[in-house]
Amino acid sequence: MEYDRADIIVGGMLPLVTLLQMLDSDRVIFSESGVREGIISEHLNQ
Repeated sequence: MEYDRADIIVGGMLPLVTLLQMLDSDRVIFSESGVREGIISEHLNQ
């Protein structure tokens, strides 16, 4: 990340941190696939 954009990351993370707090979650999973594949994977892992 460029040094002059470093201060933007705090504001950019605020929605994510707020959502994690609202959901009482301590992790985020990023998928290399789409939402559909994630839903199928979650269903199969149950």
